[in-house]
Amino acid sequence: MDEVHFNTSKAYLSAFQYRGRMERKLKAILGEERIIGPLDQFIRKGVDKGLIDKDKGETLTMISNYCDSVYMSTDRQDFPTFKELKSWSDVIESL
Repeated sequence: MDEVHFNTSKAYLSAFQYRGRMERKLKAILGEERIIGPLDQFIRKGVDKGLIDKDKGETLTMISNYCDSVYMSTDRQDFPTFKELKSWSDVIESL
């Protein structure tokens, strides 16, 4: 159970949940009505405005890239461990 493989329900569901939670938090922090497309630009906007810590912004960008790659890639091999996925929840909640 330590590994999360591509094309599993765990990979898709974690990506879906992380993206949704990040969208809600970013909307609240940035005052955005809608967030469409990759989250990188919104995370960067929060960092630039000083609303998100730079280190946390890098981690959030990594999580965002994970979410995008789960949906778009058919051959990704370097998925994070289950333990790492769980730690990402704490980062998102701390926004």
